[in-house]
Amino acid sequence: MVLGITLALIGILYYDYFLHAICISVGIVIILVNIYPLLFSFKEMKYNKRFIYMFITSLIFILLGIAFIINHEMIISIIFGVFLILLSFIRILLAKNHKMRFLHEVPYILLGLALVLNISHVIFQVAIVAFGILLAMYSGLYLLLIVFGKIKRNDNEAEEAD
Repeated sequence: MVLGITLALIGILYYDYFLHAICISVGIVIILVNIYPLLFSFKEMKYNKRFIYMFITSLIFILLGIAFIINHEMIISIIFGVFLILLSFIRILLAKNHKMRFLHEVPYILLGLALVLNISHVIFQVAIVAFGILLAMYSGLYLLLIVFGKIKRNDNEAEEAD
């Protein structure tokens, strides 16, 4: 319940700081994960040309990590938007009934277009607040059910509470 209320408050009051911290962390992790493959493939490219692909992809991911740190709002929205649009089109192409599948994929395509058009900060903020409120409501309901005896606590939870 406390986590849900905290997430809702962060989403309302400190959204920009929260987003900056998450994106900088993701950018640093992307860079750190791809440094070794970049160096390894650079060393091995001299002997075997098949490591060129690994070198190029590692370099692209390191540049993406730097972009996450510098200009994260645009990068996040474009990546997720393109991903949603491509995934929707792939599902439409693989479906037996293309027209029916297209009707099911319209919300995802529209969300992808909204993300590509860079209104992701509004969508992300609403998602954080909504998730926080739902988590707080779920926790409160669960506590009420425990208090009124509708849900029995097992022995492990009782020992941890003591």
